[in-house]
Amino acid sequence: MFHAQSAFNDNVLRAAKSCLRSLGFRGTGLRYYQREGEYELRLRFLKSVHNTSSSVEFTIEMAAYYGHQTETIWATRIGGVLPMLSEHWWKLHAEEDVQRVTTEVVDAIKGHASPAFAALLRVPGLPGTTLARIWPRSFAGQTAALTEPYRDAPSRRLPLWREALVQATLVRLLSDSQLVERLSSSAWFRHLVVCEILGRGLQNEGAMDVVLDRLEHDPDPGVRASVARAYGSLALSDEVVDRLSEAAQEDEDLEVRWSATYAIDQRERYGPGWVARGRNAWWFDARPTGVPDRELPAELLDKIPAEAVRRGMTVAELTARALAGLPGEDPLTAYLRGE
Repeated sequence: MFHAQSAFNDNVLRAAKSCLRSLGFRGTGLRYYQREGEYELRLRFLKSVHNTSSSVEFTIEMAAYYGHQTETIWATRIGGVLPMLSEHWWKLHAEEDVQRVTTEVVDAIKGHASPAFAALLRVPGLPGTTLARIWPRSFAGQTAALTEPYRDAPSRRLPLWREALVQATLVRLLSDSQLVERLSSSAWFRHLVVCEILGRGLQNEGAMDVVLDRLEHDPDPGVRASVARAYGSLALSDEVVDRLSEAAQEDEDLEVRWSATYAIDQRERYGPGWVARGRNAWWFDARPTGVPDRELPAELLDKIPAEAVRRGMTVAELTARALAGLPGEDPLTAYLRGE
């Protein structure tokens, strides 16, 4: 009988510990750390509260601290350093998962977590590295919360997870040209659009010009950081690298400066346009961070626009009504199949 917890401890953690020790980390079990001057880098395994003896799901959290401060100067989960900007949880449900998951975790640590920490330590303006400075790109008083849901649909009474699913569904239905047009929407939806552009690998000149303009002028740091990561991974031209270098030196937000620095590092390591070549890689997942782990079947996504026309509704209204009005794990599927 497969025992997931034993497989996690005996295989995944053992391999991860060996990998982390080779990179200079100390610790054991689920928690590891490394001192770099006045900075402490921490990495820990976060397990799902729903784990059982036969099923284990987990992810990795990363954080950096300065001096004796108890608040982080930077933090993310492993999905935040993977190329697709996606939330990533590994699953051990059967014996055949063990070797694959173990290999992926070691690759995530060596190929993404460690380089992300290294990029962070080179970001200008870290606490303790410089006197207070005025950043050339400042957005004081302009920032909108990244987590603010997009309110174009009549869904103000939806729970947040359902609202997120509505918006994730809508962005999947937009054409390439519509994606670029919707970069003037709210901060949360702009983030979804950038992630969708990355997932589709859009590199035409018009799309790149509009999206890269967001890197310089978008008031939301989460959107600017998403753009830096997305086009650092996709870009083939040196002009994009120059734009990223400017953001790494001039943006007032530490997360944006890190995103640009890390994107340049990854591009130099793997070559230009490397994400577009990696669609068979284990980390390839176009679902944006923060979107519920639910995927509508492609055939239903294809039906939504025509169904909305037949009912005399907008796509947003149909999607929001379905998710707001029906219970169940997959309410939109039930709604479209039931009428």
